[in-house]
Amino acid sequence: MSLDIAVRTERGATVLATSGDIDVQTAPVLRDALAEATAGGFSGHVVLDLGGTDFLDSSALGVLVGVHKRFDADSGRLSIVCDKPHLLRVFKITRLSDVLTIVPSTDVALS
Repeated sequence: MSLDIAVRTERGATVLATSGDIDVQTAPVLRDALAEATAGGFSGHVVLDLGGTDFLDSSALGVLVGVHKRFDADSGRLSIVCDKPHLLRVFKITRLSDVLTIVPSTDVALS
């Protein structure tokens, strides 16, 4: 399985849109894309749009937690766009929905 990530700038934020599952094999691709998007530091706003992703495993969650910590330390902002009930359930069960900023759309993330 592969993971494709499209990167664009919208309303002053860097938006990364994923397509494919994020698991132990593809989590490094996500980590590298987030690192490249934040090469200037973690003080900006990055939006991770999971609209094209149907599966996340603990490797993906680990990447998100690690990136969140770096944004938090640098007063940056990471917004995760997710409206799929089965993925939202993963965030809720792991209580990451209490830590991460998860919104239903890119428009909400950018507002």
